[in-house]
Amino acid sequence: MPSFNLQSGLPSQPSGLKDEDYSLVAPLYRAVSALTQQAAAATGNVTYTAAEQATSDQFVKLIGQRYNKIFVRATVALGFGKIVNLHLVGGIVEARLADATGTTLPAHGVVDVPNGIAIGEWGEIIFMTGRSAGIAGSVFGSRYFLSTNGDVQLAAPTASGSLVQIVGVGLGSAGFWTNIIPGGA
Repeated sequence: MPSFNLQSGLPSQPSGLKDEDYSLVAPLYRAVSALTQQAAAATGNVTYTAAEQATSDQFVKLIGQRYNKIFVRATVALGFGKIVNLHLVGGIVEARLADATGTTLPAHGVVDVPNGIAIGEWGEIIFMTGRSAGIAGSVFGSRYFLSTNGDVQLAAPTASGSLVQIVGVGLGSAGFWTNIIPGGA
C-alpha cells in the first residue's frame, strides 16, 4: 500500500463517541481520508515500496501528476540527476546512462531519487519534462545539452557523429528544468 505523505490531522477515531455515534461520522472521516490521499497523489507526496514499484504499471504516474515520473529498473548504477536512456527488456522499461557519443542512447529522463538507483533496483525518473533538484549549480536560463556520460553540459557536443540533444534549462540554485527534445536539437 503506498504511503501518502500528507496527514489529514484527524485522529484515527473521534474520542468519546459511542459506537453507534461513530457510524454517523465514519463517512466524513473516510471522505477526509480520501481527499488527503488525492491531495498527496496530486502533489507527488506518495512513497511506494520497491515491491509496489516492480509490479505497478510503469507509466501510470504520467496521468494527472504534477511531474511526469515513471518507475524504471536500472541496468547500471544511476546517480541522482543523471540523464538516462530508456529501453524495453522483456516488457519492462529499464534505464541506462544516456550518451551523446553517438545516436543510439538519446536522453529520455533524469534520475529523481536522491540516493540514486542501484543496478537491478527500481526508482523514479522524471520522463522528458519536469524540475529536478539532482542537477545543481546550473546557470539560470541557460540551455543544456546531453554530454557523453549521462550528465549535462552548456555547450553542444562538437565531435563528429555526436548527438546534439537539448535536455533542459538551468534554474540556478533551484536546480534544473528537464525539457528533453527527442531526437536531438
